[in-house]
Amino acid sequence: MSFYQGERKKTSENKLLGSLVLKGVRPAPRGVARITVCVDVDAKGNLNCSAVDKSTGRKATKSIPGVGVEGKLLSAEEVEKMARQGEKHESEDEEHAKKVSVMKAMAEYTAVVRENAAAGSYSMKAHGAFMEAAEKMMEEFKEKAKEFGLEPS
Repeated sequence: MSFYQGERKKTSENKLLGSLVLKGVRPAPRGVARITVCVDVDAKGNLNCSAVDKSTGRKATKSIPGVGVEGKLLSAEEVEKMARQGEKHESEDEEHAKKVSVMKAMAEYTAVVRENAAAGSYSMKAHGAFMEAAEKMMEEFKEKAKEFGLEPS
């Protein structure tokens, strides 16, 4: 996971502060929350991040030094500039948020169809047709994601 500073909805438009990697995380069904993330800024201005996979107990921590220290944070001018850019690009950011929302809904629906196809007890012919439809839906989802300029998850 990455940590950003900024006002824009697209992370690429904000300042990357740092990243934390939790290795060995097994796939889980969509919507199942297994990872707990904690973030705080200590008295020295360090951004302390931790993540714990509740199913395996694996942990990762990272301290991003000086985030709350003058010079590491954006200056007041930079914050004001970012806020103005956020206001200026608000409609563009809202359009991007709508696209992301549509893509998320498509991904969730596709995942449910795929899971139902895999779990169903159908005749081989019906099961094959169901799986083929799910794969076609996934391909259409990927094409729409590219059209939107987004990467599917």
